[in-house]
Amino acid sequence: LPLAIVVLGGIMYRKRPNEWNDVFDSLWRCLKDDSFHFSTVFDLSFKELRHELKLCFLYLSVFPEDYEIDVEHLIRLLVAEGFIQEDEEMMMEDVARDYIEELIDRSLLETVRIERRNVKSCRIHDLLRDAAVKKSKELRFVNVYSEHHSSTTCRREVVHHLTNKEYLCDRRVNKGMRSFLFFGEGMLDNYVETITLNLKLLRVLNLEGIHFFCK
Repeated sequence: LPLAIVVLGGIMYRKRPNEWNDVFDSLWRCLKDDSFHFSTVFDLSFKELRHELKLCFLYLSVFPEDYEIDVEHLIRLLVAEGFIQEDEEMMMEDVARDYIEELIDRSLLETVRIERRNVKSCRIHDLLRDAAVKKSKELRFVNVYSEHHSSTTCRREVVHHLTNKEYLCDRRVNKGMRSFLFFGEGMLDNYVETITLNLKLLRVLNLEGIHFFCK
């Protein structure tokens, strides 16, 4: 409930008082039917986002649970993915930073570290991350690999804390992959070679925590 109130506050913050009744009516219908859940508020908040912000929020599903996200790194990823619209008056990195700050204002991201009034790192709440992962899966936006489920068609693939053997034994090359991100520790030497040779459409490669062995 507390998170639902915080996210609801993020919705109301950007609305004029005469628009509050519309939000109240939407929530009241759920309360009246005894069908109010956190997802009710999340769906309202997500629906309010313009297209570029929806992409940026869904992209947060690539990060592991409780992960402290470096803002500069996130900005580089968002720009590389092509989510940031060009602006004649601003650099793309500054536009991306504005998007991140708006997600924070909407309580869809939490500030972790601030230096000289600039947000240096942030984090997504577990429940919001779960919602982002679920929505990303529905839209085939991101595939978070697990030994129980894998995809050979999703353009973005993420691996969290798996060993070389677990991942590669289940691996079928997805030649349409545009992004591959790895977080944690592991040994993916053979697959990195596959990436460089076979994935001609790849535009984002993030190998955090990968160990390489020199031959």
